[in-house]
Amino acid sequence: MMTLKVIAPSKDQIKEIADFLMQEKLIAEAFISGPVERLTKNSKTNGFSYEEAYTLSGLSKSLLFAVINQEMRKKYGAKMPLLYAEPLIMMDPEHTEKTLAELRKV
Repeated sequence: MMTLKVIAPSKDQIKEIADFLMQEKLIAEAFISGPVERLTKNSKTNGFSYEEAYTLSGLSKSLLFAVINQEMRKKYGAKMPLLYAEPLIMMDPEHTEKTLAELRKV
C-alpha cells in the first residue's frame, strides 16, 4: 500500500486529478490541502521563487503507481504535476480491506 502524493499549482487542477483518479479506481480516498508556498529554483534568473501549490494525498496500491504515472503523463503531458509515493507501513485491517475493495484489480 502507498500514499500517493500529487503537487499541482492550482486547486482546480488538483480537484480534477482527484476526480480522475477516483473514477479510474486508482485511489480509494482523496485528501486535498493547500494552498501552501512552494520554493523552487527559477531557471531563467538562477534565483529562487515562491509559488502557490496544492497537495492531493490518496490511498492506493503500490503496484498501481506505474499505471497512475502512465495515465497522468498521457492526460497532462507538459503540465504533469509532481507525482510521488510514500510507503504505507501499517493500517487497520478493516480499513485495509475496505480500501483494497475500492481499488482497481492488479
